[in-house]
Amino acid sequence: MQVDNHIENSDSELENQNHQQYSCLQCEKSFTTLSGLKQHMH
Repeated sequence: MQVDNHIENSDSELENQNHQQYSCLQCEKSFTTLSGLKQHMH
């Protein structure tokens, strides 16, 4: 039972990560992390 709970939590965390996107205002390319966007901008 504990394994099932872990799988459900992992799936929920992945879904939350997929919804958050950081987009470049100049080229509209999107990144999953703010640090990825910052690196793109430099």
